[in-house]
Amino acid sequence: MGPAIGASLVMAIGIAITPLAMTAELLLLTTRRARINGPAFLVGWLIGLGIVGGAVLVLLGTANASHARGPKPWVSWLKIFLGISLILMAAVALLRNAKPRSADKQPRWAAKLETVRPPVALGFGAAFAGVRPKNIVLIVAGATAIAQTGASAGQQGIAYVVFAAVATIGVAIPVAIYFIRGDRAPQTLQRLEQWLRVNSAPMISVLCLVIGIDLIGIGIAELT
Repeated sequence: MGPAIGASLVMAIGIAITPLAMTAELLLLTTRRARINGPAFLVGWLIGLGIVGGAVLVLLGTANASHARGPKPWVSWLKIFLGISLILMAAVALLRNAKPRSADKQPRWAAKLETVRPPVALGFGAAFAGVRPKNIVLIVAGATAIAQTGASAGQQGIAYVVFAAVATIGVAIPVAIYFIRGDRAPQTLQRLEQWLRVNSAPMISVLCLVIGIDLIGIGIAELT
């Protein structure tokens, strides 16, 4: 189980750093229903990770991702494909955000969060976790790293729980700040949201580029 957790940790960190989801959580925590909607978004995030990751693990289990000598060749090719996908995402993120962003200009959808109810906040969390292309690629990569170890189904499940817990840190920290800092939380959350608004594009680009290159290198090394 240890190797499975270690092999998937980088992908989990990549999911944890999802600026758009973190921004949505931060904005929800400054609305009237912050005490309910913030945790609801967090729970939805975990549900999204659980559904997509569980499905991928089941599919990989039926496809027998490993043999006695290590991962099967198709697993290594899958890693190379996922790595290329991440590098392309890094390039797209840079092209779409070539113009500098202002810390004072909120996204258009931010105002709509004021009237969001808990079930919708939960749905948003699930969608941000399991529908965003970057997260889907990283979930598949993380689940592949877990499945290729040949661990038992139970051990793979535990490894994925750890994976999901690490992947949730990014949206969990704002909730913790909200409940720990009390009346001082809104100022802290607002500053963090403004910082993310300005720096999200370079963060995503560097993150996708580094993990993409790493996956391609691992895939090539396994094939050779």
